[in-house]
Amino acid sequence: MKRETPWTAEEVAELTRRWGAGQSVRTIRKAMGRSAGSITGKAARIGLEARPSPIAFVPRMRAGACPFPTIRDGTPVACGKPLAWAGDYCPEHHVAAYCRSESRAET
Repeated sequence: MKRETPWTAEEVAELTRRWGAGQSVRTIRKAMGRSAGSITGKAARIGLEARPSPIAFVPRMRAGACPFPTIRDGTPVACGKPLAWAGDYCPEHHVAAYCRSESRAET
């Protein structure tokens, strides 16, 4: 494992400024020449406000439940209906995911 050089006071100040300005970890990493892990680790250690993950939220599903994403009351959730046969989705979402509609087939 490569050990990075210690942070200088100037780098900590720059990180704090960029983080507070809402710059992405990727942007900060490139500007400062540090790894993303170094940036997020230092931000956590100096108490900068945590950011939500850019990865979409996927709720945990029970075995045999359809994971197709949908919106209920403005909140992203998984379908949750029983799966079709031994497939990946319920019958309705199996069609949506794998079958061509007439309008899409014409293009």
